[in-house]
Amino acid sequence: MPIIPTDFTIDDQNSSNEIEDILKPEIRKTAIESIREAFAFFEKYSGNAVNNNEPLTEDQIAKERKKYLQSINNIAKEIVEEVLYHNNVTLNLVDIKNPDNYTYNHVVNVAVLSLVIGIELRMDKNELHELCIGAMLHDLGMTFIPKSILLKSSKLDEGEFEIIKTHTTKGYEYISGQYELPVSAKLIALQHHERLDGSGYPSGYEADDIHKLAKIVAIADVYDALTSDTPYRRAVAPHEAIELVMGSAGRLFDFEMAKIFVRKIVPYPVGSLVKLSSGDVGVVQEIRLNYPLRPKVKIVRQSAVSIIIKEVDLMVETNIVVEGLQFETPNASVPHYLQKRIDE
Repeated sequence: MPIIPTDFTIDDQNSSNEIEDILKPEIRKTAIESIREAFAFFEKYSGNAVNNNEPLTEDQIAKERKKYLQSINNIAKEIVEEVLYHNNVTLNLVDIKNPDNYTYNHVVNVAVLSLVIGIELRMDKNELHELCIGAMLHDLGMTFIPKSILLKSSKLDEGEFEIIKTHTTKGYEYISGQYELPVSAKLIALQHHERLDGSGYPSGYEADDIHKLAKIVAIADVYDALTSDTPYRRAVAPHEAIELVMGSAGRLFDFEMAKIFVRKIVPYPVGSLVKLSSGDVGVVQEIRLNYPLRPKVKIVRQSAVSIIIKEVDLMVETNIVVEGLQFETPNASVPHYLQKRIDE
């Protein structure tokens, strides 16, 4: 488990304890459909490839590609407006996790998470729009990776992992000539796996060599990937993913960006049923934005003769921790390709 820096403190007097879904269902649905259709087209007609049943000329392919990118551009504007409207709330993604359509849900979640950070950094609307487009296209290169590797449930060998890593350059190369896309969005696709200490890929860039928006998407991408179920592996608990981000701040991830992220993401919102290391199960009663992993929890202990209802303050009971949400599978494993790309 990563060591949390002793100076990793959060001071936010203006945030609200209110938890709500940021995106309207219809906007999320439209975004997912836009990304699904675009990625399917990009995969079918990558480069100059044509399908024998539906032959298209190079000009037709270029025209269709532009249409799909414009669709993503339009939905990005809607998402920015929606997140700006809710910019004073902390974010709960627990209720919108869905193993179906993982790839497309992941892209939308990463866009929302990235925007939350960007807004806290006081970016203007144009920069937020560029951030959102880049986040929605950050894993475009995965459409060019063989499905046999992407869906492999056993450990990847070194050669297969090297192929996975090419998704950053493949995605960048595919959109590099699209002049309607901002340069920063293209760099997000290329650099979202770079790390501050130079341990990332594809170029091993360090600190200031990495584009600011790519640093933001890097945090959002790792958190959402770790906390999402897929058909072939279980998610890790939100607190473990949060601790990873906190413990990697200043080494893998930008310190200030990680600090903002932890303040705005609540892994266990009020009303959540959680498992405690004491063996008890309880309901979260209160959260502290400065200490998202140490809520107040109401537990019920029942014996043959009595029922005891007790409130446990994890800021006081420091020997007790939240082990996860009650519906989570114990000992969920981190997928092998994430283990490789995150230095724990």
